[in-house]
Amino acid sequence: MAIKKLKARTLADHFLQEYKSLLKITEPGHPSIVQTIMAYIGEEEMGAEGSIQSFNFVFPLALGNLKELLRGSLGFPHLSARVEDLWGELEGLAGAVAYLHDHCRTAHRDIKPSNILLYDDRGASQLKAKIADFGIAINLDGAALHTPGTMEYLSAVNYAAPEMRKALQTTHTSQKKPPNPQELTSGDIWKLGAVWVELLTYLLSGSQGVENFRDSITVKEGNLTSDALTRFDDGDKVKQEVLDWLASLSMRSSRAAEMHGLLVKMLGDAGSRPKASDIVNEIRRVSDPVSSYIILH
Repeated sequence: MAIKKLKARTLADHFLQEYKSLLKITEPGHPSIVQTIMAYIGEEEMGAEGSIQSFNFVFPLALGNLKELLRGSLGFPHLSARVEDLWGELEGLAGAVAYLHDHCRTAHRDIKPSNILLYDDRGASQLKAKIADFGIAINLDGAALHTPGTMEYLSAVNYAAPEMRKALQTTHTSQKKPPNPQELTSGDIWKLGAVWVELLTYLLSGSQGVENFRDSITVKEGNLTSDALTRFDDGDKVKQEVLDWLASLSMRSSRAAEMHGLLVKMLGDAGSRPKASDIVNEIRRVSDPVSSYIILH
């Protein structure tokens, strides 16, 4: 088992919010979403200061997360021969997002490589990818946005769609309208698409390819470098460099070519992005055992 211990400054309300989100997705659950084993509140002695409460969640222990894999720091060299399994996980991840949106009426809001855990499914003898961390998930039928300025809020911005980043950048003096359900689900689709661009890059070129991709979308002017965090947009729309990279991947792999049009739509304008259920159907449509291997050089 793995224990997620919330930060010491976490408020009880935030713990309860995450716990309710986890309960909501438990029934019937989805095979590509990490299931919660239990949640508990502990007491930690602080010496003369007395004791404080700690908020904890318990999950099945994973091999690591997708961020570690993309960086080449996962620490399981034997998995390198099994990363091809992740081609088959695209449908599962899209299905998990569809389950959240359509069945649970929930937007995850923090889909990123570090929140996609990798498991060794010994029963099926393959590598499995599952979505985790519902710390800032939101009820689509009406719930307050997460508090701006918190670490969770800042973390969610990294892979955010441009329109969501603008909506999240609310100050005390502004009165911006919070995102509606369609905007929240569309934001999840952008994030999933951004993660997939990096995953496809890794599957074709390994960790060095991911590093090269990130370098290609980083803006440099003289000795100054912007986009210290991964940003796929220029503030209004997806960067042309991202589209150029996708085109280059499509020329190298028939599988990447099959995903090309779908990924362009996922990273397109908010109003034209496909629903998660449509993404599942599209992946099923293009899936073909004949094109299981890579391909063009």
